[in-house]
Amino acid sequence: MRAPVTPGALDLAPQLGYRTLPVKPWPEVDPDVHEICRTLADHLERYRRLHDVSPSVSEEEGLLDTVNDLVDQALERPVEFGLNKAVADDIADDPGFRERVVRGTMVLASYLFPLSRLLYLEDGVEEVHVYRWDAWVIQGPDFKVQLSPEGNPFRSDDAWLDFFKEKVITLPGATGQKMLSQGRPTAEVNIGGLIRLALLQPPAVSGPTSILATIRVQGAARVRSLEDYVEQGTMPRGVAEFLLACVLGKANIIISGGTGSGKTTLLRVLAGSIPWDEQLAVLEDSAELHLENDRGDGLPWHPYVQSVSTVEAVLKGEPGITMRDLVKLALRLRPDRIILGEARDASMADVCLAASTGHDGSMVTLHADDAEEAIRRAAEYVMMSPDFMGSANGEAMALRRVHQAFDVTIHLRQRGGRRQVTGVVAMGEGVGDRRWVYSMSPEGRLVREIALLGDLPARLAYKLVPYLAGVPPV
Repeated sequence: MRAPVTPGALDLAPQLGYRTLPVKPWPEVDPDVHEICRTLADHLERYRRLHDVSPSVSEEEGLLDTVNDLVDQALERPVEFGLNKAVADDIADDPGFRERVVRGTMVLASYLFPLSRLLYLEDGVEEVHVYRWDAWVIQGPDFKVQLSPEGNPFRSDDAWLDFFKEKVITLPGATGQKMLSQGRPTAEVNIGGLIRLALLQPPAVSGPTSILATIRVQGAARVRSLEDYVEQGTMPRGVAEFLLACVLGKANIIISGGTGSGKTTLLRVLAGSIPWDEQLAVLEDSAELHLENDRGDGLPWHPYVQSVSTVEAVLKGEPGITMRDLVKLALRLRPDRIILGEARDASMADVCLAASTGHDGSMVTLHADDAEEAIRRAAEYVMMSPDFMGSANGEAMALRRVHQAFDVTIHLRQRGGRRQVTGVVAMGEGVGDRRWVYSMSPEGRLVREIALLGDLPARLAYKLVPYLAGVPPV
């Protein structure tokens, strides 16, 4: 038990205790299968050279299927693949042994090696934080550990930076801000549906290190449906059923939360619940949703997706393609719904306009501290639009635009490694018409505040009538 804080004690470290992260070595391919994996990876590399298979994001995303096909061929013709019959029999008869062979081969054959050691050997990793070449922290839903220097494949900041500049952010098919130089010392890159990388180098980095990075491993949470959220305790079943009704009833939805709270994952799940006879336009600064990808069960999140991204200006004086440009372009693509990856600027005004003029069922994410604050934040973004700047009653006009455009705000938070829905607010057309559908009790429990469907704002109630029988479910 920790000692109580005593009056006048300013040095709290001895009282609170020095808390440090547990330390573990870098993961390695299992020594029992390393030679087998090396043989299979070398065979795959020869195949790539023979058939002019170039490194790419799509090749990396399909690596699991490629390696499984390779193993199947090796079991049929073990001698041709450099395996003896006893090893082939072990792979065929022991699923656990086969999995270790597949994972190890993926690591060694990956275009992202040696980062692949973290991606394919460590289960449940959601984020990787790099503070310098020898200070790595990996984090998952229920763990946070530091990687020891033991087994670290890098020997300096420069070696680390060269690897990411030459092999990761330049991998063909990667999207986002990939230019990294003294004049542009930050990069934010998506490697397909695998990882999202934010990287900083001097002069953007101060202190003794010359690199900082965060790598978000996409899809590590393995959430495919609202049912998964219920089973994981992210939301009660009643909330999941209410949100599904909002999607089917084409309510316009804001998803809010802090960094790492799971906004993008929930957006992907809700978009995956949209009927497949609808067409979606997905607008992002850098491709992250990947709704056209396999969601993990052989099916895409949605089959009809028009994904477009902003483009940085290459030459000085050129505007590039901004999010506002994408919103205007999306209207010409004539989608049934518009999905905006994240709102953080004046494009919110255009999204509001689109959502309130025939694109019901549109969705957007933004950073906020709670569901009501998200509405105010959305209005702040709307006010950045030239149509609202300088107006005497711009704030009231912006709030009205948000209320006219959106029906529901869902808020998420992450605490103690657990993601949780903490509030659902329904919005009417009037600026002051906001009603908590679900809110957090003082005991930290999500409770229903709306008793009857008729207690919801009229516009939202009308959309939900075919899908909810009178009362939002418990």
